[in-house]
Amino acid sequence: NYMQRKALKELNRSRALGIQRSLIISATGSGKTYLAAFDALNFGPKKLLYVVHEGSILRRALDTFQDVFNGQKVCGLYTGEAKEIEADFLFSTNVSMCKSLDSFRKDEFDYIIIDECHRSIYNVWQQVLDYFDAFQIGLTATPDKRTFGYFNENVVSEYSREQAIIDGVNVGEDEYIIETKI
Repeated sequence: NYMQRKALKELNRSRALGIQRSLIISATGSGKTYLAAFDALNFGPKKLLYVVHEGSILRRALDTFQDVFNGQKVCGLYTGEAKEIEADFLFSTNVSMCKSLDSFRKDEFDYIIIDECHRSIYNVWQQVLDYFDAFQIGLTATPDKRTFGYFNENVVSEYSREQAIIDGVNVGEDEYIIETKI
């Protein structure tokens, strides 16, 4: 969609300037995970880490990346139940990764995606993000000032819920009107 194409251009520009952290702010359901997968396809990482706080989001993200990469990369889980560390692309919960940092080199990954990155300001997340030396892209619909600070104010794309509704990308207009009246 439009948001994804615009954000991909800005991510490429940001990397060309040598910027290591980029923030994407976009409405829920607008395609942030696919955007990250498309950007990873452009970037061509040898080893990718996708971090999020919740297992169901993690599994959906893994499916999205498998769809975009169409078997070109091996995707695996790194959670309390699974430790598929031989995978090219590793999908982990923040807690599992934090507990296992000593199992990974600081340069293990060359591309890291932090989904729901507004949570990255908390201690467990911060330990993970500060440990690795890699390009980092943060995805969120609800940033706060500490999120902006971590990403050095480098917001490469903003796509509001209102614009997503106008574009027909997100929720229906009736649902939006009801929520805004409450």
